[in-house]
Amino acid sequence: MATFIPKVATLTSRIIRVLGCNPGPMTLQGTNTYIIGTGKERILLDTGNPDVPEYIATLKDVLLERGISLQQIIVTHWHLDHVGGVDEILRQIQPGCKVKKYAFHGDKAEHSFQYLKDGEWIRTEGASLKVIATPGHTQDHIVLYLDEENALFSGDCILGEGSAVFEDFHSYMDSLSTILAVKPSVIYPGHGPVISNPEPKIREYIEHRLQREKQIIECLSNTSAEHMSAMDIVKEVYKGTPEHLHAAAARNVEHHLEKLIKDGKSRLPQKRSDAGVGGVQRFRFRYSGLGGVAYTVRYGGTMSYKNRSTFATLPRTQRGMPLVLGGDPKGKNFLYTNGNSVIIRDIANPSLCDIYTEHSQMTTVAKYSPSGFYIASADQTGKIRIWDTVQKEHILKNEFQPFVGIVKDVSWSPDSQRIMVVGEGRERFGHVFMAETGTSVGEIGGHSKQINSCDFRPTRPFRIITGSEDNTVGIYEGPPFKYKLTISDHTRFVQSVRYSPNGELFASGGFDGKMFLYNASTYEKVGEFGSPAHSGGIYAVSWSPDNTKILTASGDKTCKIWDASTLSVVTEFVMGSDVMDQQVSCLWQGDYLLSVSLSGFINYLDINNPEKPLRVIKVRASYLQCCKWTHLRYVGNIFWRVLATLQVV
Repeated sequence: MATFIPKVATLTSRIIRVLGCNPGPMTLQGTNTYIIGTGKERILLDTGNPDVPEYIATLKDVLLERGISLQQIIVTHWHLDHVGGVDEILRQIQPGCKVKKYAFHGDKAEHSFQYLKDGEWIRTEGASLKVIATPGHTQDHIVLYLDEENALFSGDCILGEGSAVFEDFHSYMDSLSTILAVKPSVIYPGHGPVISNPEPKIREYIEHRLQREKQIIECLSNTSAEHMSAMDIVKEVYKGTPEHLHAAAARNVEHHLEKLIKDGKSRLPQKRSDAGVGGVQRFRFRYSGLGGVAYTVRYGGTMSYKNRSTFATLPRTQRGMPLVLGGDPKGKNFLYTNGNSVIIRDIANPSLCDIYTEHSQMTTVAKYSPSGFYIASADQTGKIRIWDTVQKEHILKNEFQPFVGIVKDVSWSPDSQRIMVVGEGRERFGHVFMAETGTSVGEIGGHSKQINSCDFRPTRPFRIITGSEDNTVGIYEGPPFKYKLTISDHTRFVQSVRYSPNGELFASGGFDGKMFLYNASTYEKVGEFGSPAHSGGIYAVSWSPDNTKILTASGDKTCKIWDASTLSVVTEFVMGSDVMDQQVSCLWQGDYLLSVSLSGFINYLDINNPEKPLRVIKVRASYLQCCKWTHLRYVGNIFWRVLATLQVV
């Protein structure tokens, strides 16, 4: 049983611990945040998750009761359960407070951080803290050495209970050795109770990891299987580990393998195009007999390759089916799905792209979290993968299956903690769950047919809207989310429902060509756009960032911009006359207006010249049937799907 940790504890004359009030499988009792120093101005180390009112209230009470203000905030690393509370603290407790962290090349923070250096000293009254870079758990991870007490604040490098996860095992092991050399008398961890006898704990961590490495090598050496995935290894090596932690364990296994490569004990080719079941990469392997594992991939012979460049394919489209475009909170990227992949493209320079290929089934929709740190992507079987956007490896955070069936749409709550998925579930058409644990926070009832679209209200109080093939819009209040109301203004399928960015209004568009506007607080109808808005079905609606206009995409081969105050059309874009010119999706992302044609072409719409798009992204996809490297004397016949040459017109 986990050790009880009170919400507030005075640990020494210069350390107050305030629990982050965010318990979970990965956060244990919650994130430990620390107020450090003895004066009126002190340092806050780490800030917990975003949108946790209980933590903000507790922290505020502690500061007021003791007459303390914050001199500065330091975060040990970029993970949301450590950096997430910064915004609320700056807004509600200490406006203008300096926020500091260690820098790394993938920083995507919303805050204006001041960056720390390895070996730098930070001083406040009663406390001198030395910054020690300890990469491994994350690239930017640091620990802080408190000189006055020979104590160490370990962040997530060492936990009070259990073992840590990591991104780079080689660096992580080096960091454990670094901490061991410090010889602290006490460790204050990022999660779990205080470690009063650190040296045995640190050595236990090192030995535990070396033992895992040995078990992994033995597993690979003794198996008769032709190939194994990281999850296959987890099921052998982590037999006593609860299943909800298997995804994290699989990441650790992959990092163990990467360490073996760096140590020269094994060699590993680049990723294959045919990822294994569950999206975890599979390798064919043989035991080298030299104390390590040599992985080989055979395509009529052993070969390896290095990716030089990536070319993105177009969205997968199907007649009569809407496509969901997603955008990141900063307005820099947009994303969509095709095949088993999620394609992320730079909106200003769409030739720049990234492709996530870890799904084992056809992907259907993907959405950024409001924090921008994660993407939730779904497939045709109902699986949801939540993965990191900061690291180039797109590390898997969690995988859940809220229902069995095709997922049509995904929406995050504004605090990035809850996810709603809807679609053609066999047992239910919609479900809301916690992104961290998968815990249910609402069953979506009230619809008699599949749900095509959903959206979280972007402001409190939390609300959810849905659009269904039973021709209705559903309203849900929570958490936990429960059915509130049905709106029956449409006469055909409701294909898209979206809240305005300020959460005051929402719009619904349907295959009857109609679009309605509603008050998000009272649910009363404000009015109808046009009569109807389009002569064909509406596939998508998207709000302008300033809440004043709505972009629609229709099967009548047009896109339109509507004034949300007058309910009248402002601009009409006629996209062509061919059936492939039907418009199946749209996105208003910052200054950019995008639509997608049934052909898959991505159109950049020009408000100033509706007759001609600013840009059209086209790509011709085909199959690679033969490849040849004469200098290697290799000729192949592989049948890979090619992401062919990008054409920007």
